[in-house]
Amino acid sequence: MKSAAARLSKRDAVLDAATRLFALQGYENTEVDAIAAAAGVAKGTIYFHFQTKEKLFLAVADYGMRRLSEHVLKSMEGLNDIVEVLRTAGVQAAAFFQTHPELVEILLQERAQFRGSIPDTHLLYREKNRHIFEPLVQQGVEQGIFRDIDVSEALTMGANMLFGLVVTSCVEGNSKDIKRRAQFAVDLWLSAVLASPANS
Repeated sequence: MKSAAARLSKRDAVLDAATRLFALQGYENTEVDAIAAAAGVAKGTIYFHFQTKEKLFLAVADYGMRRLSEHVLKSMEGLNDIVEVLRTAGVQAAAFFQTHPELVEILLQERAQFRGSIPDTHLLYREKNRHIFEPLVQQGVEQGIFRDIDVSEALTMGANMLFGLVVTSCVEGNSKDIKRRAQFAVDLWLSAVLASPANS
């Protein structure tokens, strides 16, 4: 009987292969047989873990966003300054997409393929992680670091700005420039919410 670690390894191998192929060929044009071959597993292994091609694709979107969240949270470890935490989180989120532009393709395909039938995965993760960032910004408001702002609206604006930057950069073929653009965008957002330029 296979260990849980071996099963997890095969599952991740399938997700990695499926990410590459879905991003390159599109949902409709990607066959499960091709994913199995690329992952080095039997086709039955894919159906054991994911049951259908649609569930596999949605698992790919979730896998990418989960790895993004883990990357951002790790980048924040050890930081105590509120402004630096937010700056780092924003820039590192964009940096992840620079390293993994295929995730942008997956999220765009998810929206096109399943619009209206499921919630967008990136929006689900945004809401899931809101509890991490809202208290930070609220604390900054209470300490006079940030202006008296609508915290939820400010975070939504910042997230929309970053996601738009990432998507546009990839569509333009400039994915290698995402991190640099994000550094400017995040500082622009911070300049809008900081109580004083001296705090930047």
